[in-house]
Amino acid sequence: MSGLKSAFVKLFLLVAFALTGCNNPTNTTKYLKDDFIFASTSDLIAISKEGPREASQGIAYTYQIKIHALHDSGETIVRDKLAEGLQYVSAVPPAETKKDGQLEWWFGSLKAGEDRVISVTVKPTTDGNFTTCAVVFALPIACQTTKIGSPKLAITKSAPATRIVGESIPYNVVVTNVGTSVVRDVVMNDPLPNGITAKNGQTELSFKLGHMKPGESREINFLGYGAKKGTYKNVATATASNTASVSAAATTVLLQPSLTITKTGPDSQLIGKTATYNITVGNPGDTALKNVMVRDDVPGNWRVLEAPGGDIRGNDVNWNIPDLQPNGSKSFTVTVTNRIPGQWTNVAWASSGSLRKEASQPTLWKGFAALLVEVIDTQDPLLSNEETVYEIRVTNQGSAADNNILVKASFSGEVVPTDISVGQGKIDGNSIVFDTIPVLDAKNQVVFQVKAKAAKVGDARLRVTLQSDLLKTPVVEEESTHVY
Repeated sequence: MSGLKSAFVKLFLLVAFALTGCNNPTNTTKYLKDDFIFASTSDLIAISKEGPREASQGIAYTYQIKIHALHDSGETIVRDKLAEGLQYVSAVPPAETKKDGQLEWWFGSLKAGEDRVISVTVKPTTDGNFTTCAVVFALPIACQTTKIGSPKLAITKSAPATRIVGESIPYNVVVTNVGTSVVRDVVMNDPLPNGITAKNGQTELSFKLGHMKPGESREINFLGYGAKKGTYKNVATATASNTASVSAAATTVLLQPSLTITKTGPDSQLIGKTATYNITVGNPGDTALKNVMVRDDVPGNWRVLEAPGGDIRGNDVNWNIPDLQPNGSKSFTVTVTNRIPGQWTNVAWASSGSLRKEASQPTLWKGFAALLVEVIDTQDPLLSNEETVYEIRVTNQGSAADNNILVKASFSGEVVPTDISVGQGKIDGNSIVFDTIPVLDAKNQVVFQVKAKAAKVGDARLRVTLQSDLLKTPVVEEESTHVY
């Protein structure tokens, strides 16, 4: 104890000692019981004293002073005055010795229910009855507690590291009072980065969180949406009226998936032949594509011959690509045949999630002309001046028309032409040039008839040549007739 307070306490105690004295302390009851002398105060502190009823001169003995706090008290002081004829030896705890044999103990403040025990050892120097009195003084104490704390905010924000363009971005913000006192008027503001909007097109969000007790947290969840690929850093800030603001950020990369498909094959093909188509599926985007489905819808009149790795079901072929990495591609082939001429388009498509792409390849399936020329004589052999009729037949055995068909006939001299069907051509000596046939459709036939007369004995030959748009090099057919 020091300073003004210490001086005041000591002054108070000196006055109290002077008023009470040792033999009759105020508010104190005293009586003998067996080997004990007991005394108690009625307010803050109870005090008792016990020791032997008899002792021998020159032999030290010990007595105890016990105090018990009935209520909380301030400075608590015990004073014990030794009678003349008693010599102080020791005390536990040690006593502060004063003049005239006074012993003092200062215990400071005591809580209600606390006990203190003092053991004092003395030695009698003469015979007699010795009474020692102990008194206790305690200052009343009144306490008031004010908790002093520090408000402090913390904030965390989380979002997926990557999302696909068009998908929602779930944001999570947690604001916590990590301090030791209430944080007041908390507001969380979240201006969304350029290119990200919340529901209803909002670009800036604000949430009033009110007062927050120590350890209390508030969680805010909302969805953001982005239409273009890119990196988006979202910063949220929590403010309060009695502490500093705090911020936290979360970054999400929006990835743009992409899918391409190309299809190549012959622009034209002859019917009955085979055609192979190549399908290539690519991922030019910046995120992997999962479970890419590829399908080739082959026209109904075609027949699928081969599709390596594909699942052929009638005129449809299906493939699956479990994982197609960015900048990756996968190719497939399908081989078909067709017997119906015409322009047909083969369509293939690929899909992954919401992505779907198509590619097509038209093919002109063409028939082919196949001209057959036949020459027969209706009468063979011939006698001199006897007549015969030659038939020249041109047949298109193919599956397509042929154009500009030109037929010529040349006689060797043993037999000479005399007449042809009206309008079918022109005779020039031993040669005939027939009228050009503009179009000869598939499976159609043209027959030229030529009358001829035996001119001299020998082995006559009729040589026929056939040309067309298809047959650039003439086809030659000969018929022999014997003249006797």
